[in-house]
Amino acid sequence: MKKVNTNFLLSLPLLLASLTACGSKETPAIDLEKLQNSQGAYVYLETDWGASPTEVSELTGLELGSPMGMRDGDRSFQVYTIEDQRFLGKSWTVQYQFDEDGLYAFSINTQQATDQASKLHDQIIQKLTDCYGEPDLTEESPLTYEDRTLSREARRWYAPLEEGETVLNLNLVDALKETGQQSLSFGVMYRQEGSFSRDLTQSS
Repeated sequence: MKKVNTNFLLSLPLLLASLTACGSKETPAIDLEKLQNSQGAYVYLETDWGASPTEVSELTGLELGSPMGMRDGDRSFQVYTIEDQRFLGKSWTVQYQFDEDGLYAFSINTQQATDQASKLHDQIIQKLTDCYGEPDLTEESPLTYEDRTLSREARRWYAPLEEGETVLNLNLVDALKETGQQSLSFGVMYRQEGSFSRDLTQSS
């Protein structure tokens, strides 16, 4: 099993930079009913963590393209971004994060008018609750980005896996409140024990 040293699912700069206009393709990248394995851990499309970019491409039928290299302290990782993917009738940006051990995080992000974002948010909450029970954490917290303090509504589901835990993470952020829009992100990840905090003021 891979050992990921990270305390984030998707950094806010990546989330805000990845929000795009509407597209037309239906994505096979996410199925909210296939995010848990037989041991109860959260996984991506019922596959093990640590998959290679090639394996993810074969699993989804998506071309991942070229990655963006990133660093988190001493750790380097790569982010693959696929834009204009349809999910729940809207356009989303899909992102995969890999380190030297393979896939450790998947996320989808969208920017919508506040009423549409709220409807999508409620729809995803209901589906996740039906499949995996009530969230382990529900919290509204401030989130600092550059010179702005944003409002975030977060829900997380936790499940243990070997020397760490797996997380389903749903965030609704007033990233562009002045324009009447909100950003919505959902993802699933594995992270190593001792490398994370459940304090939402410390992680995005």
